[in-house]
Amino acid sequence: MSYTTLSQIENGARRVDVDDLMSLAVALNVSPIVLLTDRTKSGSETVTATGLGDVEARDLWDWLRAERFPITKRLAESPVADPDADLGWILGRPNWVNGIADQAQIDEIRNLSHQLQRIVRRFDGDD
Repeated sequence: MSYTTLSQIENGARRVDVDDLMSLAVALNVSPIVLLTDRTKSGSETVTATGLGDVEARDLWDWLRAERFPITKRLAESPVADPDADLGWILGRPNWVNGIADQAQIDEIRNLSHQLQRIVRRFDGDD
C-alpha cells in the first residue's frame, strides 16, 4: 500500500475496500476482524454495525467469525418464512467448518430443517 493511499484513508478521502483491509491487517499483524470492530471493555456493550444496527459487541464478534448470526430487533420482528434461509447461515460457511463431508449430509440437514419447520408450524397453528 502506497503512502498516498494510506494518507487518503487516514484523511477520509478514500474508503477502505477489502484489499485495503487485508493489507492493513497484515501490516498491523492483526486479524481483519480487529479492524472491523470497536474496542469495548465488555462483550455486552452495544456497538453499531452497518446493515445490522445496534448489537452487542460479543454478537458482532461471533458473527464476523461465522459462529452465529446476531439477533437484532429488526430481525426478531420479521420472522423467516423460508426454512432454507436459516440453513443459509449454516451452509454458507465452508463445509469443513461445519464438519460436513458431502452433499448427502447437506441434503440430510436440509430435510431435517424442513421437518422441524413443519413441526413448529403445527404447534403454532399454521398448518
